[in-house]
Amino acid sequence: MSIITKTTDVLILGGGTAALRAGVAASTAGVSTTILRKGPPNVWIVAFNAPVLEGIDSPGDYFNDMVRQGGFISDFDLVSTLTSEAIKQVHFFEEHGISFKHGKKGYAPRLTSGNRIPRSLYTTDRVGPEMISCMGRLLREQKVSIKSNRSAISLLINDGRAVGVLAVDQKNWNLEIYQAKAVILATGGLGRLYAVSNNNPNLKGDGYVLAYRVGADLVDMEFVQFEPFWVIVPGMKETNGTSFLLDDGPRIYNGKGEEFIPFKGIGLGKAELSREIFLQVQTGKGTPNGGVYFDLTHVTPEKLKTHARFLAFCKRAGLDLSKEPLEVGPTQHHMMGGVRIDPKARSTIPGLFAAGEVAGGVHGADRLAGNSGTDVLVYGALAGQYAAEYAKASGDTSIPSQIVSDSLMVLDRFTGNESLDQNVINNIHIKLENMLWANAGIVRHKTGLESALDEILGLRNKTLKLRAKEISEQVQILELENHLLVAEMITRGALLREESRGAHFRSDFPQRDDRNWLRSIMTYQQKSEMKNAILKLERVRSEPVGK
Repeated sequence: MSIITKTTDVLILGGGTAALRAGVAASTAGVSTTILRKGPPNVWIVAFNAPVLEGIDSPGDYFNDMVRQGGFISDFDLVSTLTSEAIKQVHFFEEHGISFKHGKKGYAPRLTSGNRIPRSLYTTDRVGPEMISCMGRLLREQKVSIKSNRSAISLLINDGRAVGVLAVDQKNWNLEIYQAKAVILATGGLGRLYAVSNNNPNLKGDGYVLAYRVGADLVDMEFVQFEPFWVIVPGMKETNGTSFLLDDGPRIYNGKGEEFIPFKGIGLGKAELSREIFLQVQTGKGTPNGGVYFDLTHVTPEKLKTHARFLAFCKRAGLDLSKEPLEVGPTQHHMMGGVRIDPKARSTIPGLFAAGEVAGGVHGADRLAGNSGTDVLVYGALAGQYAAEYAKASGDTSIPSQIVSDSLMVLDRFTGNESLDQNVINNIHIKLENMLWANAGIVRHKTGLESALDEILGLRNKTLKLRAKEISEQVQILELENHLLVAEMITRGALLREESRGAHFRSDFPQRDDRNWLRSIMTYQQKSEMKNAILKLERVRSEPVGK
């Protein structure tokens, strides 16, 4: 089999905001940079957090909010880095032509869920597309190579360090080797493993497994976040969220007209809000389409007109905010867990970096609204910067033929003489998505988690017996196995953590247990078996720290 080999200093896997920000940082540092992505970037970042209100907010206040929201098990070094570096990303985009909302006295950030001080920055309501456009222009100017329709098959490791990746071009299904001095994982999250999710269809957790298979540690994989206020429009594929409208003072009530959210949602995180809505529906108080009402009919048109993109969505959906409330409900939104990194975005494998949603430890048990944007920007920039430094200091990164042969075994084990039955693949996916939503979703219980784990292991055994003659079909089987491995990581962690904390809620252990569980769970591979270890966190406090 002929395999094309290409070389680069820094190789980035992923096409979202973290990948683009890493690409800009690495290429600015003067190294050759290549980005491999499956498809176009997600443009749905509506805001990102930074402590811009002088005299009101500070990195210390921001740190306290993050640690509190994360259930006090976040990696404090990662939190400190993010909160101190966030303002640099504001200045970076301002220097490149993006203007954030200002009032009479300076920046005009909004108050979003979990934050106790307004710090979520907007342009209009198009900050995501504007940032993507800005970074795309910079990447073109810096001649960064971007390869689309690429799927990573396996990371390549030589002498214990990452030296590249085996990938496949999904247009012609040719295999490719990318040789690199440093590799950055920026592959995003896993949302589409759940039956209800607002994530990009490609986000099913492949990056976690790429790292796991080569021995990298993962952390906090039981913590899956759900967005509480996602608009329900039966029969419409396009969807949208409303959390960013909380600052406009909506009325939120159930199908019986009862307002049920404490403090009108102010100061509550996405996890608490999602559970409140879930319980209303479970107790028969939901709306006709299984949600609750998010009522903006009393908000002035002048106040709403700043949300042009959302208003355009409502018009397409036939919704009139001035006359009727929206129906909203929870959807899988974000993953807090991921590849274990340090403040330089380094994983536990030399030469392998991770940034954005594929990395874990930054948010702990839950994240602040607006913090996904800050995370991808701060750690995307740091991953690019430190990967470039690592690449400059690296010597020979040649890839021995035996390593290539070994990596091909990941696909070769699925080689057969028949075409793959797509119904088998589709049915396993549907079972997995529904099972995770029901048993490893907003509310969990030992019985459901044990049932889910048994089903995951059974589906994986079934998947490992599948065979196909075409590379495209072998990749499908491999990716399905990856998805089942990620589901196993989530479920094992959720079973092990016998308490409730942040986004992880166990109805059989509904209280937070700091005596036994003020710590993180690490996931790793040992002799082809999935293992967990309990990490006793250093410098953990159960009270906020000072400024």
